[in-house]
Amino acid sequence: MNVKQSMYGKPGVMTIVGSGFHWAWFDALFMSALFIGNRPYDLLPEIATILVFACCIPFCLFALGKSLLVERMINDPRLILTFAAIGTLGSLLFVLSGIGGSKVALVAGGVLCGAYMGFAQLGWCASYSQQGASTATLFVSGAFACAMLLDLMPLLMVPLASAVLFALFPLASGLLYFFLDPSYRTYRRSDRPAVPSADKPRFSLRRPLGVSNTLLGALMLVFVCFGYLQHLNSFMTMPSADGSNGMLIQMLRGGVAIFLFIALMLGRGSGAGAIYRVGLLTMVAGCLLMPFFVGTEHFWASGAVIIAGFTVFDVLIYVVFSQVAYGESEVPIKTIAVMRLLTCVSYCIGAVCAIGLTGAGEQISPFFSQEATLVAFLMTIATVLLLSSDDIWVVLGAKACRVDGLADRGAESDVGARFEECLDSFGLTAREMEVAKLLVLGRTQSRMAETLCISENTVATHVRHVYQKM
Repeated sequence: MNVKQSMYGKPGVMTIVGSGFHWAWFDALFMSALFIGNRPYDLLPEIATILVFACCIPFCLFALGKSLLVERMINDPRLILTFAAIGTLGSLLFVLSGIGGSKVALVAGGVLCGAYMGFAQLGWCASYSQQGASTATLFVSGAFACAMLLDLMPLLMVPLASAVLFALFPLASGLLYFFLDPSYRTYRRSDRPAVPSADKPRFSLRRPLGVSNTLLGALMLVFVCFGYLQHLNSFMTMPSADGSNGMLIQMLRGGVAIFLFIALMLGRGSGAGAIYRVGLLTMVAGCLLMPFFVGTEHFWASGAVIIAGFTVFDVLIYVVFSQVAYGESEVPIKTIAVMRLLTCVSYCIGAVCAIGLTGAGEQISPFFSQEATLVAFLMTIATVLLLSSDDIWVVLGAKACRVDGLADRGAESDVGARFEECLDSFGLTAREMEVAKLLVLGRTQSRMAETLCISENTVATHVRHVYQKM
């Protein structure tokens, strides 16, 4: 199998490159690359980034309320080009606000770029989640790696030319999305009927969105901390820094993404679970190092460790939510919209808190050590929550699946004893009996395929037969 085939052919390559342009533009925000003429510790670039995240929130809420309409929107060729142009126009307004300090241009750029980001990320996530974790693992890590390569050329140019080129990246991303196979711009729904979950609380999102409250809580904690940490490492000039923190951090993020993509490609995803575990531990370790390095010339090292781990975490989150959207959710686009909504809200909270606590200048807060320790505790709690969520273990490796499989077999035995006589009356085949028992347990088609060692298409056929006979 050649490289192109291993990346799911032309649509996969277009997804990696097209969303790579989007993530390179996203990196430019954190490198302050759209704002020439401003010192790194000025608030203008960071306010712009907060505005983009904040203005993405209404689009995510709209997707939750009008999911069918938004699904049509992300597949409408005219709207694809419109939002791509909006993203470029907003980015150019950021360039103008950086040159002249215009607040009007800053706010207008934030609104336009926020709308573009909401549209683009819901669109590209449709492609990421085509086959759940298998496509998301390669597409997301590949897009992050591609973003690093796309970042290099603008960074070697003069500041104005670099800023304008970065501003054109949304247009390039939109054009590739425009030419993408329409089936890759559409969220795929499982054909399984919804199975009530009586043992879950009413406020749980497990049934409609397929995602646990535990996972959502962990996601929010991490991104609140991320907002705080980005303020320190990308936007604020620390005593040991020379003003290039943001650029160095994002370049390192790209380097880790390239390594991750190569590792996953060579291993065909077999070592992904181990990589994700190491990434989570690395992220926590970086947070724990911060209080020890603050005020020293080695402070950048803690930021480097954090961003290395966070890059792996970022890939993991997209993989997990893509798998949930593909195999668990009743309305996949809502699952992704919730993920993006909570991410944007949490980042804004963390960034605003960081500005209030540490300020925008070169002076460190007298309570910085305590704040950094709190962030490390929150990251640790978030990691524990992540590993407590069933959703995570879908992509964390074979050992977890085997343990889960043992629990399934024990539960199946109990259900078989109680329901086998009833199921016999419907005239089901032996395989259909096995599928029916798993349906009673609320298993998804992907989980049933793993348990029974058959393909998901075969499971889908058996499910239809079971419901026809019952």
